[in-house]
Amino acid sequence: LLLSLQEGIASPDLIVSTQCCSAIDRLISYRFNSITPKEKDQNSLANMEHHVKENMDKFTNISVMLMRRLLFEDCQNQWSVSRPLFSCVILNPEV
Repeated sequence: LLLSLQEGIASPDLIVSTQCCSAIDRLISYRFNSITPKEKDQNSLANMEHHVKENMDKFTNISVMLMRRLLFEDCQNQWSVSRPLFSCVILNPEV
């Protein structure tokens, strides 16, 4: 899923890129909004935490890709690209 979203960010199609940025932002937001989970969400939160820890390098690559897109390309959807960038920075502040 993360690799597909990463490829979608690089897409020249503005709609695809915007939707992939939104999906990344929602994935990371879910993780932070579920820190105090309800009883029924315990399993999904544990799965999400495991997935994030195993794929931190992919989130790092996504952060780098988003930053490059904002700085060096003619980015017509800056707002859509900046939202997941902020989420990625909060997820992994060392990057």
